[in-house]
Amino acid sequence: MKNFYFNILKFNLSDFYGGEISKGFIEIYHTKPIFTYENEDLESTLGNAVKNLTPVCSNCHRMIHRNWNKLVEIQILINSINANGVFKRFNR
Repeated sequence: MKNFYFNILKFNLSDFYGGEISKGFIEIYHTKPIFTYENEDLESTLGNAVKNLTPVCSNCHRMIHRNWNKLVEIQILINSINANGVFKRFNR
């Protein structure tokens, strides 16, 4: 995972925290929730679920799931971070 970047913030954990602390750490967001795979057998569900994953940091993952009734779309979160985020101000 040395060169692994998160899809929302576009940063590498190893560059940010150092290799020893960040080694092996990742959170995965199911872009299509597993419970929405109706009428599929377990093997098909798992195969399709693996194709619909995106790496996210813990904070972004929580923001996406902040309201379980209306999940925040990844592009909306990216747009908000770009418009308002401190991350942008420090990485100009």
